[in-house]
Amino acid sequence: MLSILIPYYKKVFFELTLISLDNQTNKNFNVYIFDDNSPECPNQLIEEYKKKINIKYFKFSNNLGGNSLVQHWERCLEKIENTQWLIILGDDDVLGENVVQCFFENINDVNKLKISLIRYSTIVIDSKDNKISKKHEHPLIEKSTTSLIRKIKNETRSSLSEYIFKYEVFKNYKIIDLPNALFSDDLMLLNHSDFQNLYSINAATVFIRRSEFNLSGGFLMSNRHIAIIKFYKILLLDLKNNFEKFEINLIEKKFEKELFNHKKIEIGFFFIGYYIRNFKILSLIRYFHTIIKKTIKHFF
Repeated sequence: MLSILIPYYKKVFFELTLISLDNQTNKNFNVYIFDDNSPECPNQLIEEYKKKINIKYFKFSNNLGGNSLVQHWERCLEKIENTQWLIILGDDDVLGENVVQCFFENINDVNKLKISLIRYSTIVIDSKDNKISKKHEHPLIEKSTTSLIRKIKNETRSSLSEYIFKYEVFKNYKIIDLPNALFSDDLMLLNHSDFQNLYSINAATVFIRRSEFNLSGGFLMSNRHIAIIKFYKILLLDLKNNFEKFEINLIEKKFEKELFNHKKIEIGFFFIGYYIRNFKILSLIRYFHTIIKKTIKHFF
């Protein structure tokens, strides 16, 4: 059984999300809507679409997502029943009409390969449903670590709504709680796949909304630099053994660049200690050289 979990808070695009579920060519799925104590009541829409798709609606008495989206996701996951696979769909994102059908067409191959994470191709759309990106497609089989490296290199993109998770795997790890859940989903994908393979379905597309109303539109980006620092520290200190040497080198350079971009040179001592502990003397010299260049540029 496939379930679709929607952490609901904003109504502005929510009906478009529900329409995309109603338009599925295969309706063999359940929908769980979890209201994070939103001031924008969705009851009228839910009652209307309950007649068309199988919806279970829960309203929480306290808003948790405002402080921790990860904790909100976790309490939603605890209420899911009788499912094997799960989509965590944003309340403004849209599924292409054949997403569910393609899932069932490919699930036997996924199970044979013992893969626990599926992803779709994506297109980014704006508040008026205009396409503002190319269609992002993926290799049929790809390691999750390789996929993350491609994202770090700006060769692809990723967000939570485009994935289907094997539900039972959630009990094997804890979702890492970063500010505004920025990069929490990237770490979640690594852990859920056990740093192994993803299975890609390019024949169906998930449309990811980017607007002034959602997180990716920028209204909660004040904590971005904090999330970036924690994310890259986790990759380099806790998860480095899951990456190839050249991938670690790329992660290091990307982290350095992010620190300089956000003017966080004051925590640059992390890299000094990190490079010394890992006997990366050439990297340490290169790092000092970059600091000197940027310092000179700043003052002169």
